[in-house]
Formats: sequence, C-alpha cells, structure tokens
Amino acid sequence: MSTEKPDNLITENPTTNKKHQWFRLTKGRANFLLFYLLFITGISASMLAVVLIEEINFLKKLSIFSTSILLAIFSALVGAGIYYSRKLYKACINQDMLIPLTETDRIRQLGVTVYYVSRPIYAACLSIIVCVALRSGAEFISTGGTLNEKFPYLIILIGFFVGYSSSEFIDDLELKGKNIVGGIIKTN
Repeated sequence: MSTEKPDNLITENPTTNKKHQWFRLTKGRANFLLFYLLFITGISASMLAVVLIEEINFLKKLSIFSTSILLAIFSALVGAGIYYSRKLYKACINQDMLIPLTETDRIRQLGVTVYYVSRPIYAACLSIIVCVALRSGAEFISTGGTLNEKFPYLIILIGFFVGYSSSEFIDDLELKGKNIVGGIIKTN
C-alpha cells in the first residue's frame, strides 16, 4: 500500500484523504467565502441589534407577524453565518481541503462554493417556514387569532437555531419529505 500523498493535498492531516475528498478550494475562493459569510453575519447581526435597540419607526407600522418574519430572516442568517464560517475556518486551520488541479476538482470547487453561498439563504427560507408554522399553531390554539407582542423574541431564538443547524434541518426535511410523499403516493 502506497503512502504517497496527492500533489494537491495541503495538509499533513491523515484523515483528509478519506474524510474531505470533496472539499476543494483555492485560497482565493476560501477567502471569498469567509468574507461572504462574515459579511452576512455582520450585516444581519447589526440589523437585529438596530431593530431590538431602536425599534425602528417603519417596524412600528408593521404587524407583529411581519416584524417576526424580518427578525426570523436576520437571526437565521446570523446563525448560518456563524455555523458555516466556523466550519470553513476550521477546515482552513486543520488544512482539511485540497487545491483543485483537474477539471473534476474545479467542478467540486463550484459545488463547495454553491454549498457555502446557498446555506445561509436556505436558512433564511427555512426560518420563514418555521415562523409561519408557529403562527399557524398559534391560530389553532387561540380564539382571538392575535399574536402576543413577545412573539418576535421567540422567533429570534428559533430563527437563530434554524440557521445554525440548517444542515441537520435540511437533512431531516429531506428524509421526512420523502416519507410523506412516499406515503401519499402509496395510499393513492
């Protein structure tokens, strides 16, 4: 068994070849992704802080639910930005990535880039769905149909955790979605 490493391996980490075969990025692409994720996190955290501290005038004109949707998006972007920038900088520190050399590697790099760019967007979308689900639940159990003014604070917490754990959320959604669709198709 040969112990030679491929020329594009950046690391001395023995698990890289097995565990992170898909992780192929140039230094420039890794820098772009880190900047993108930190920018999204910073802007979203700033927006959350401004909304919470100032309670901006235009938000006072919005309903509690509309405000909650905005806060869900911002908090999910903060959660996803923290999670995925942490994941990326740990890979850089541990040198758990390969430099793309072949066309196949460059295609993988595109996939890794899309993965990191799209995950915060997915997290924001999922947080909207969770917000709507919570609103629906409140509609079913209340008779007045009005939301408590503290609802946005609950949404901030839940939105953050949806964003931070969006990877697991997406995996669970895919699995449960297949089961639900499979059940519907089999019964019809």
